[in-house]
Amino acid sequence: MPRKPRGRHPHHKLNGVRINNLKLASSQLVAQICQLCLGACGVMGYSNRSEFSIGRHLRDALGAALMIANDRISATNASLLLVSKDDLF
Repeated sequence: MPRKPRGRHPHHKLNGVRINNLKLASSQLVAQICQLCLGACGVMGYSNRSEFSIGRHLRDALGAALMIANDRISATNASLLLVSKDDLF
């Protein structure tokens, strides 16, 4: 039985923008959460020998924005929105 061709939803390009926005928001929020935890732990959060050490988590959280290239994702979102603006209206 032949498969029916699936038509794409007119807003299919926006799904990529939504996923990219999720990546951007999560990489920013995880760093904010770590900074808030560091503020709650105080000086003990800075010590690597403490059970309350946040240093590694904060370093990894701040690195997330670099690893997923937030600036590149923002530029991609802008391009996708410009291309799909005709589909939106």
